[in-house]
Amino acid sequence: VVVADKGMNCSRNIDLLCSQGDGYVFSQILKGTKGKRYQEALFAQEGWQEAEDGSYKWKLLTEEYQGYDISFEMQDGQKTEKKKAVRRQRKVLLYWSRADAEMAAKKREEKRKKAEKSPKNNAYGIVYGKDRYIKEETILKETGEVLDERQTAKVSAVDREKAEKDALYDGYFAIITSEMDYDAAKIREVYHGLWRIEESFRIMKSDFDARPIYLNKREHIRAHFLICFLALTIYRFLEKKLDSKYTCEELLNTLKSMNFAEI
Repeated sequence: VVVADKGMNCSRNIDLLCSQGDGYVFSQILKGTKGKRYQEALFAQEGWQEAEDGSYKWKLLTEEYQGYDISFEMQDGQKTEKKKAVRRQRKVLLYWSRADAEMAAKKREEKRKKAEKSPKNNAYGIVYGKDRYIKEETILKETGEVLDERQTAKVSAVDREKAEKDALYDGYFAIITSEMDYDAAKIREVYHGLWRIEESFRIMKSDFDARPIYLNKREHIRAHFLICFLALTIYRFLEKKLDSKYTCEELLNTLKSMNFAEI
């Protein structure tokens, strides 16, 4: 079962996984065109289950969707792809967290304040996220009347309507999975294991110097990553054996300080 965030969640990736008999647990966007099909259920009052303290609520749906069985075959020395339309089912977990909602509201308010300052003095750059709530309007300079772009110049203004629309999604998330036997708790448990994958990438790139790559030949590059992967595997075994008491850096420093002699 492949676990990934929104960046991996496209129809083709899902079809490829299902075609080879694997499953998936992916986060799903709730805004825009891709998330539109879940918005009615998201904002409907019925069907939600709520924690006793009101800090968390969830809704579990079953969705049928159009997919493809993808296979490959060789023809005249070339690999060709074959697709066959199929109907599949998956579970959709919608949930809301008060802590995440409060964090989202705080971040949006910070962006809104920076956006209000930006049209006045352009004091903040795009790295601060203020451009999310900036829009350009065409106005008559003498009166401030909004006109069409043929009549006068454009100016920046705070897009309060966009900020209000974003606020509707504060704290809400969606996860989709092919595993029909998973309940809501299991879906969240599996998805939240994603941090360990992200941690592995960080260890590979930092402690094991997987990147940047100072190699040119394909076989050398593959060997380099194989060594890094084996090192990561050994590290994970050590971590588990030592009850996760030590960080990767501590384990590596200890190993580097050891000397061995064959007797």
